[in-house]
Amino acid sequence: MSKILPLQSLRGILCITVVLVHFTPYEVLFFHNHFLAGSAVVGFFVLSGYVLTFNYFDKIKNKIDLINFLKKRFFRLYPLHLFFLLIFLILEFVKYYLNISFNFQSNSMIFKENNLISFFSNLFLLNTFNNYLSFNLPSWAVSAEFISSIIFGITLLLFRKKFLIFSIVIFLSFLILFVIFGYKLFIYNGYFSLFSCVLSYYLGSMLFFFNENKYLIKINNFSLFQFLNLLSFFYFINNEIYSFLILINISSILLFLVNLDRNNLFFKLITNKFILELGNMSYSIYLSHYLIYWIITQIFRHIIRIEEIGSYTDNMFILENYNIYMSKLFISVVITIIISKYLYKFLEKKFEYKN
Repeated sequence: MSKILPLQSLRGILCITVVLVHFTPYEVLFFHNHFLAGSAVVGFFVLSGYVLTFNYFDKIKNKIDLINFLKKRFFRLYPLHLFFLLIFLILEFVKYYLNISFNFQSNSMIFKENNLISFFSNLFLLNTFNNYLSFNLPSWAVSAEFISSIIFGITLLLFRKKFLIFSIVIFLSFLILFVIFGYKLFIYNGYFSLFSCVLSYYLGSMLFFFNENKYLIKINNFSLFQFLNLLSFFYFINNEIYSFLILINISSILLFLVNLDRNNLFFKLITNKFILELGNMSYSIYLSHYLIYWIITQIFRHIIRIEEIGSYTDNMFILENYNIYMSKLFISVVITIIISKYLYKFLEKKFEYKN
């Protein structure tokens, strides 16, 4: 699959944004903002729609092409998802044993959300339809992404000659559904979590066609428009309003990055080796960070005893001590990146499907 370097870097930035939000418990800090995490995940979906259209628009011409595409998507997403699902299943039994034997207190009821039904829904990548999050919580997006890939591949095969028109119709149809039922764009479970992903996928496809056919004026420098776009983006994020207008912000940023001149200083800054590597590892980072933070939290609670047992229900996680929290944040991010590097090399790449 061909890579657009600035978009690869954007993937890494979006992933680290999600991680920082999930690692930030203090309400006064900027990254304690789940609206920001939701925007980043939607950004992932729009990116996927753009990149998949870029790579596969001229390649899915028959059923064999479609099958190969779906195999690639499956082996891209499933092995790592299954790996963490099994780890969380084992952890649930470990928590049960510790609770029975040592009165270990868990912050969630054992086997309540992580039950047999949710296990099989995760196993078959249907967990986006659940009305609650379970096991590896971020994996709802993996389910939504894979199902959206199936829909994308099938519709690309059936409507390739009119795919731009089809993408516009699908995008507007799902947008209307959200308005009619009064849902916000950032949904993490239930049917509308999938709808959010599908809507974003086809927005990405639309942006690809608009950009390729020059329907939009190319934003190839840091113009006043892009500056105002970033200001409005941070305003929406800070005030947690106008979730659907975030799509305009994301679209503008994506088009700006796609059309960056390689000689542009910002191109060189954003495509430095470290950020590109984060982009490569972004899927491993996304799926591993929740487990890593959970383990570190248990160490802080039960071994070195500097975090309260019930901290997940409090505003201040670590006895209102910012210095300890910042240490925990730094340790968590560093360990997540290190482990993700090995996951990417020895698990993600190992199961990569090549036809």
